[in-house]
Amino acid sequence: MTTTMNFFQAFGYFVSFAVLLSYFGVSSLKDIRISVPVAVQRGERAILQCQYDLEGDPLYTVKWYKSEREFFRYAPKEKPPYKYFKLPEHKLVEKYCNATQIVFDNVSMAVAGLYSCEISLDEPSFFTDVRSGVLKVVEVPQSEPLIVGVKKRYRQGDVVKADCISRNSWPAVNLTWYLNDRPVHISHLKIHKPHNSTEGLVSAKLGLRMLITEQLFSRERLKIRCVASMYTVYYRSCEKSIEMEKRRPPTYRTTTTTEFPWIEPPPEKYPHTTLVLAPSTKNDKSSHSSCNRWLLTVLVVKTIVGLYSQR
Repeated sequence: MTTTMNFFQAFGYFVSFAVLLSYFGVSSLKDIRISVPVAVQRGERAILQCQYDLEGDPLYTVKWYKSEREFFRYAPKEKPPYKYFKLPEHKLVEKYCNATQIVFDNVSMAVAGLYSCEISLDEPSFFTDVRSGVLKVVEVPQSEPLIVGVKKRYRQGDVVKADCISRNSWPAVNLTWYLNDRPVHISHLKIHKPHNSTEGLVSAKLGLRMLITEQLFSRERLKIRCVASMYTVYYRSCEKSIEMEKRRPPTYRTTTTTEFPWIEPPPEKYPHTTLVLAPSTKNDKSSHSSCNRWLLTVLVVKTIVGLYSQR
C-alpha cells in the first residue's frame, strides 16, 4: 500500500515539474524571429518571414494571424499541409508561402496592420510561442519637394521666408531643411500641420525663417536644400542657391549754376571784359605828377570841346 502511494506521489511530482517547465518557457524552441517590412509602397509585393530553431523537436504547426484572425496555417502532418483563410483585399501568393514565409502581392492600404507568427511544437511538449510585427502600406509623392519664396539675392540683414512643400502622400513625408549641408535648427523653422489633398492623401509643408548674415555665405553663395523622406522607401530633395548682394558706394550728381541761380559762379580764368590795373607799390612822386598832368589835360580838352559845341 505504501509503495503504491509513493509511486503515485512521485508521478504527481513529475507531472507538476513538466507543467512548470512548460509554463516558464523551458523548451527546445529557440531564436524565433519575425521579419515584417517597416513600410511597403501601395501596389508592390510584401514578404513576411518567420524564422525559428526547433533543435531537433518535431514541428506541429505554423500559424499566421492578422490582429487575431488566422489566415494561413502550415501543419506538416496534415494533407495538404497548407491551409488558407481568405482576408478581404489581401492577395496571398500561395505558391510562395511555406513554413517560414508568406507573400502578399499588389498590396492595398487594407493590408497594413499587426501580423503575428505562432510556432507550436509537437508532442510531448506542444510548446507554443508567438512573435508580432507591424506592416505599413504607404503612398509616396509622385514628384520632388518644391521650394517656394526664395529670391536669388539677399542683403545682409534681410530675412529668408521660404517654404518646402511635398504633395499627395500617405502618410505625410518628413521634411528637413539644410543650409550648406547642415541641418537647420528648429528655432528657424515654421511648422505646419499636414493638410488633406486628393484621394485621401495629404500634403506636408515646412517653413524656413532665417536672418541673412555674412557668416552664412561661402564664397558669396548660400546653398539651401529641402529633403523629403518616408521610412526607407522614399528620399528626394530640392536645392537652390542664393547670393549675397553687395552694397554699392553712394553716388553724387554734379549740377550747373543755372539750377541754383543764387550761387555765385566761379571767376573766369581769363577775364576779357574789364581791365583792372593794380596800384603801384612804389613811392614815386614823378609818376604821380605825370598822372595828374595827364588827367588835367584830359579835363581841359573836354571843357573846350563842350564850349565849342555850345556855340
